[in-house]
Amino acid sequence: MWYPIAPGTYTIVAKATDAANRVGVSAPRIITVKPAASTAILTPLSVSSAGFRLRVTGQTGVHYKIQASRDSKEWVEIGNVTLEGTTAEFVDASPGADHKLYRAVAVL
Repeated sequence: MWYPIAPGTYTIVAKATDAANRVGVSAPRIITVKPAASTAILTPLSVSSAGFRLRVTGQTGVHYKIQASRDSKEWVEIGNVTLEGTTAEFVDASPGADHKLYRAVAVL
């Protein structure tokens, strides 16, 4: 069985039993479970000739891909930011539609 587990390094093996009750065990494998990155919050700040400015708020040290969409179905990466504190600013200087949706996707 697999349960949500705490971040860390673990050794796992797979065990299988066939219809004749014979048991096979795999070689041990080491896995690392990383902590989930916090969800980023995007806050609109301003629009200028430089582009649309956003504040990205999240977990210090996390690298985020900034993506934009016109329909929330197709997303395009328009940049990235790594939080050196809990916030950073991002400017979308790409030309585009009258409106866009934005999201930040943590890179683990």
